[in-house]
Amino acid sequence: MAYDRVRFLVVRDFLEFKKKYYWPDNPPTQLDKDQDRRFYFHLLQGMIRHQRLLEAEIQKRVNKPFHKLQNTVIGILSLGIYQLLFMHKIPARASIYETVELVKPFRVYPQKSLINAILRNLQRDLEQDYSCQHYPLAIRTSHPDWMVERWLQTYSETEVQSICEANNTFEGITVRPVSPWNAQQLCQMLAKEGVLSQPHPIVSQALIVENASELLASSVFSRGTCYVQDASSQIFLELTQSLWTGVVLDMCAAPGGKTIQLLGSSHIKKLVANDVSRKRLVQIHQNIQRLQRPAPALMISDGRFSPFTANFDTILLDVPCSSSGTLRKNPHIKWIGSDSALLSKTRLQTQLLENAARCVKKEGMLVYATCSLEVEENEQQVEYFLEKNPDFTMLPFTEIPEIPKQYLPYLTDKGYYKTIPAPHIMGFFAAVFLHKR
Repeated sequence: MAYDRVRFLVVRDFLEFKKKYYWPDNPPTQLDKDQDRRFYFHLLQGMIRHQRLLEAEIQKRVNKPFHKLQNTVIGILSLGIYQLLFMHKIPARASIYETVELVKPFRVYPQKSLINAILRNLQRDLEQDYSCQHYPLAIRTSHPDWMVERWLQTYSETEVQSICEANNTFEGITVRPVSPWNAQQLCQMLAKEGVLSQPHPIVSQALIVENASELLASSVFSRGTCYVQDASSQIFLELTQSLWTGVVLDMCAAPGGKTIQLLGSSHIKKLVANDVSRKRLVQIHQNIQRLQRPAPALMISDGRFSPFTANFDTILLDVPCSSSGTLRKNPHIKWIGSDSALLSKTRLQTQLLENAARCVKKEGMLVYATCSLEVEENEQQVEYFLEKNPDFTMLPFTEIPEIPKQYLPYLTDKGYYKTIPAPHIMGFFAAVFLHKR
């Protein structure tokens, strides 16, 4: 099947991304086939994920200053190099031919010989076992220097290398079955519809599904047998399951995965799911209906100024953050530009914590969580909160009863729950505060 139309759209949207640093939430309306749509996203996300490495390879192989190349030529070359380096199921000759042909619709025909020569040279190098490992870590894993440097201030060199490499490894989405099904039963049901899955290596009640679109189109999914949630969030809720008792508030509930898992707790008398966005609350409600779960109370309010009083036994505050622990599925975040842009939500996090603390009963729990790797959004927020709120103390995760042994490596010496990106898990951070008498 010729994918020339898809390749054209990919280059067009890649160039638009580089200008505006946006991420297309929906595929172009011209792509009416699932196969085309999957191919489009695979190419576009891959080019964004490996953008710096692709441009380093172009710089290495052109005979003119890089800045003198037309943006369109850079886009076409990036597409061709990405396919040769990472898409081995497509014959190299086919990738090169289809890519070079893009000079016609983009009207850069005079550059055809240059594009063809660069791609043919790379093809020959790869046939002789050429590798990109000679590049520095930030380039070969396509991360900005400032991001790698800031991580080196918090993590060891080995950990930073693991983070960067894991950010480029996305083997599929993680799903969790809902009662009465378990992971083995879900795997069998999906297999009957041709949706391949495998047990998660860390979380026993989770599966990894490689093809997300096949899962979402399956009758198994539409019948409400499972929902999508990363392993780091699943572990977090398993670790804290004994804390969810009485009246519980999920203050920043969207996108709703944690709300859904909390619905399975038999110790919760009442669950309130709050979010500032009506649209996202509607999506939570629709997902709960699909899963055929009893709906929680839904509330629309800004968590900084929510009207709640101190009526909650436990509050989950999964705050908006940089999401730097999720670069594996959100590669566009790498190109956000600067530290200040990455950490633009720290003040919001502080305000949310202050208001949430006001809504917790005496002897109640406040659970703070992010999907961030940044110390300013994690440890520093915890320290600042405890300094400003002496009526709260931190409850170390190691003191929570019934901690599964396989999760102990994710508990830090200071009592936090913290994961860093690895092949089957994304970055996550959590701390638990106890409201004193």
